[in-house]
Amino acid sequence: MQHAWSLALRNLRRNRRRNVATVAAIAFGYAGLVLMGGYTNRVENFLRTNAVYLQHSGHVAVWLAGGLDKATSDPLKYQFDETAQKNITSWAKADPRVEFVVPYLRGMGLAGNGCATHPTALYGVDPKDLGRLVSHPEVERWSNEIVAPVKGRWMHHYPTMENGAAVSAGLAALLQKPKVFDDVQGHPPAPAVLDCDGPQEQAQLQADANVQVVSLTYDGVFSGVDTEMVATIHWAEASGEDGTMVTSLASLQKLYDTTRVTYVSLFLHRMTDAAEVARNITAAMASQGLKVEALPYDSERWNPYYVGTMAFLGSMVGVVTILVALVVVLTVSGAMTLAILERAREMGT
Repeated sequence: MQHAWSLALRNLRRNRRRNVATVAAIAFGYAGLVLMGGYTNRVENFLRTNAVYLQHSGHVAVWLAGGLDKATSDPLKYQFDETAQKNITSWAKADPRVEFVVPYLRGMGLAGNGCATHPTALYGVDPKDLGRLVSHPEVERWSNEIVAPVKGRWMHHYPTMENGAAVSAGLAALLQKPKVFDDVQGHPPAPAVLDCDGPQEQAQLQADANVQVVSLTYDGVFSGVDTEMVATIHWAEASGEDGTMVTSLASLQKLYDTTRVTYVSLFLHRMTDAAEVARNITAAMASQGLKVEALPYDSERWNPYYVGTMAFLGSMVGVVTILVALVVVLTVSGAMTLAILERAREMGT
């Protein structure tokens, strides 16, 4: 065996340039695959963290059966009442795989500045739960550049404020509200009646951080609440940049005159438990007479952007891997073939 290795090394020294080129092809191919794998891993962690924590999907989202499609159009039928919320929360808190539970209320409304309104997607979440989400270690590790507000601070920094709201930067620009709550403290408030379409309109709109939200209650009655814009944020999806508001769960329940929530998110210690937890809670609630639909974070129905992006990256990495492997194999096999032909002629075999 030692003699064979000696012959092999002697043969390699005979064609140093060709062998260097072969080794370089292998090294660059391996380095390319490592870089591609690292990039894919970084993107996957970034997108998953955004979907789970910043887009508030949770590792498992529990909806009333049919609620994913119909909770907004028929909330009285497809949203959770207080009893259902307690059942889901009690089960989740008793499961050691679940880190914490967050109920959400979602809806649509009109955000206004006293002179104009704009359609807005509304997210209601308890400020304490929101603080836990935006300061989660996973968020700080993978999405720290996105979670920080453009201006101001998140609502949990104002524990005595019941109507705080974080408004997407595009919506704040449309409402002509460049200042947040901290910026207007100590300054005279805007007049009760604004000079809409007059010369003082812009100055008056920019004098405070008050944003009104109007909608219909679940009983069809016109309703409205006043909020204080404590922060402007970049929404995790570009489609929500010009029309998204995150406010307290209590404010949104007051707007819709309800105690219901749209869905309940379960945040797990390990993301790999998501599918099993979804199956378990569905079966557990069914045994209590509550028909739910639990969707893990990697469900295409629940997070189509995350799933679609990862499917594209997986395909791209697969194609690149095959091409790199093919180049390396052809390079090595070519070098080996030439070496065999040369040695065969020398030995007269």
